[in-house]
Amino acid sequence: MLFYAAERSPSMKAQAIKNETELNRKWNLFYVSLRVKTDAVSNRKEVLRINPNLARRALFGAVMRTEILNFLLRRGTSFPAEISKTLGYRYHRVIADIQDLIRDGAIIDSFAGKRRELKISPAFYDYLNAIPYGQND
Repeated sequence: MLFYAAERSPSMKAQAIKNETELNRKWNLFYVSLRVKTDAVSNRKEVLRINPNLARRALFGAVMRTEILNFLLRRGTSFPAEISKTLGYRYHRVIADIQDLIRDGAIIDSFAGKRRELKISPAFYDYLNAIPYGQND
């Protein structure tokens, strides 16, 4: 697999040719030494601090519910038509997930004029912002 990657990457191929050995030439192989850059690797705590959405996706999956919750976390309040339009989902699908979130106590709804205004319930807001760090981190 690495050989194919070296063949397709001009910079890896150039490095392999520059550092080729007699054995590589004999077998017509490309060899590139890959090292993990430790400064480019973050631990779980740091990754989740930078991107708490990953923690929410771990809890709820990469589904529309997670996107609705993330949208409401950013906006504070919204209404179904705006959520549907912004996220690019069909209105009836958004309404079905919103109904489930209301049933589960994650979202509370009220009416502002004729609009149905949605926001994350206070208890669930705290839950969503609690990042699940490991015990040993």
